Amino acid sequence: MKRLLALLALPLALALGSLTAGAATEPVGDPSTNPSCADFFSGGGNYTTDLATGQPTLFFQYQMEASTCSYFTYTLYVFDGSQNQFSPPIAVIRSGSRTSAVESYQIAIPESSPTVCTSSVWVHATVTAGPHVFDRAPTAGNFQVTYTDPITGAGCPPGISFG
Repeated sequence: MKRLLALLALPLALALGSLTAGAATEPVGDPSTNPSCADFFSGGGNYTTDLATGQPTLFFQYQMEASTCSYFTYTLYVFDGSQNQFSPPIAVIRSGSRTSAVESYQIAIPESSPTVCTSSVWVHATVTAGPHVFDRAPTAGNFQVTYTDPITGAGCPPGISFG
């Protein structure tokens, strides 16, 4: 019985050992050293008015290289047009589901009257395990997502995408 338990625990020990072994030297966003569930593959979003609620809303989605892992934390941070935190701050934190590589967000933005093609929010996302950041998109700074008219798009760029 002890041998069976030891054999069952071996894959977990190897996985955790590889996470801690690379934690000190692994550069953020380096796909050659990150587990695939901790690497951003692509993503994008749109800031517009949710027609169902009338509330300015950020619709954002990203895809990892593989299904998210339960031992990682995936966080999307949202900042105002000046790249400052909203009050209260907006950060959506999720544990990995292990069922999908795609994470989708629909976040109400506390802005009373955004202006088409002028108002914006800024975002970045991270994948962490404890204090270690395995990946960040973008690698530095934030993505700008400009407010678009929910019906016409008003001729301005319809949000952002990466990947």
